[in-house]
Amino acid sequence: MSDYTFTKYRDKDKVDFEVLIDEWLMSNDSVNHAMLSLVNDFESNQWRSKKFRNFIINNLKEVALNKKERDALSGNEGDILERAISKMHIDNSGGEIGEVFLYGIMKSYYNALPVVPKIFYKQNPNDNAKGADSVHITLEENTYHIWLGESKIYNDITGSINEAVKSVYELLATDKLKKEKSLIMNLNDIEDYLSDADDSKKLLMIELKKTLNDRTSLDEMKKILHIPISIIYECEMTKKHLQNPSVCLDDNYKNLIIEFHKNQCGNLSQKIISKLNNIPLIEYIKFHIIIFPIPNKKELVAQINKIFEAHRQ
Repeated sequence: MSDYTFTKYRDKDKVDFEVLIDEWLMSNDSVNHAMLSLVNDFESNQWRSKKFRNFIINNLKEVALNKKERDALSGNEGDILERAISKMHIDNSGGEIGEVFLYGIMKSYYNALPVVPKIFYKQNPNDNAKGADSVHITLEENTYHIWLGESKIYNDITGSINEAVKSVYELLATDKLKKEKSLIMNLNDIEDYLSDADDSKKLLMIELKKTLNDRTSLDEMKKILHIPISIIYECEMTKKHLQNPSVCLDDNYKNLIIEFHKNQCGNLSQKIISKLNNIPLIEYIKFHIIIFPIPNKKELVAQINKIFEAHRQ
C-alpha cells in the first residue's frame, strides 16, 4: 500500500489541530493500521481550551441534527444550536463530546460527508452504548468507503486503549455490522445529498447503496470498511509542560508527544491484532488510530457541559 492514509487535509495551517504524525503503523496483506497524532496549541501560557470547545460546538449541529432539521432552522444559528444541544446527554463521562470530536475530525481531516448524524439517529435515550459511536461515508475519485468509528475520552490512556479494543471487537460482530449497514442504507440524508451531487458522485453513491443492500453479502461491506478509533486522554506530559514559565508548542513538547503516541498506538495496534484476529475478512478492514492529548478531562468536560446547560435554560 502507498503512503496515502486516507486523510484529505491539504493545508496544515487551515485545520484546527496540528498534525504530528500521519502514517501507517503497519500495512501489508493481513494488517492495515494507520495513526493520526494531533495536538492543540497554547496561548498566554494556557492550553487553548476555548479552541477545543469551539470545535465541539461548531460540529455539534451536524452530528445531532439531520439535514431536514438544520434546513428548517436555517438562518437562526441560536435555535439550531439549542436544538442540537437538546439531543445531548449531559454527564461527567464526556462520551458524546468524544463522539462529536470524532465527527469533526472525520469531516475536517478525512473529508467525510455530513450525511450520518449519529447522535440524531440514536433510537432512544438509553441507546448510547449500542452500535458505532460515529458513522461516515467518504468518496474517492472512483470508489467509496464506509467508516464506523469508536471514540474514547478517558483520564487514563491505558483504560482508553483497553476499552477501545473491546468496543471494536463488539462492533465487528455480524449482527452489529448488519444493524449499521441497515441504518446507513435507510438514511434520508443520503437522498438529500444525492439531489445536489455531481454525476460522478451520484454514481458512486448508487454503487455504495448496492453494497449496503440486504441482498449483498456483508463481506462486500468489509472490503470498503474503515474503523477510526479516536482516543482523547488526560496527558501527564501536557500537564507538566504547562508548569513551564513560558509555554508554547515547541519542538521539545512535540517530540515527547510523538514518541509517546507512537508507543501507545503501537500497543493498541498489537492488541487489535491479538483480539480481532479471528474475525472473518479482518485483513480487508483498515484501522485508523486518532490520538489527542488534553491536560484535564474533568475540567474540560465541565466547561462544555456548562455551555450545554446555559443553552437549555
